[in-house]
Amino acid sequence: MVPLVRSEVMKKDRDGRDYEPGRIIAEGDLVMAHGRYSGGGETLVAVDIFRFEGDFIIEHWQVLQEEVPAEAPTVRQLPICRHPA
Repeated sequence: MVPLVRSEVMKKDRDGRDYEPGRIIAEGDLVMAHGRYSGGGETLVAVDIFRFEGDFIIEHWQVLQEEVPAEAPTVRQLPICRHPA
């Protein structure tokens, strides 16, 4: 069983940006934490993936991407997120 991470632990990163937790998903020995960093310039969307062995983190992967507004058009000039009419 993977322990849940409390959102109070992740309020600020080392650069002083605010962290807003999104979803935390656990399956087996893997945990994925999704959220966004804001303040201090560009807003970033992050996904951290951890692999546990017992109580220890054995592997960590991180993906950071500049946040793209949902209304922003793609190469095909379609919005990233479309809401049903």
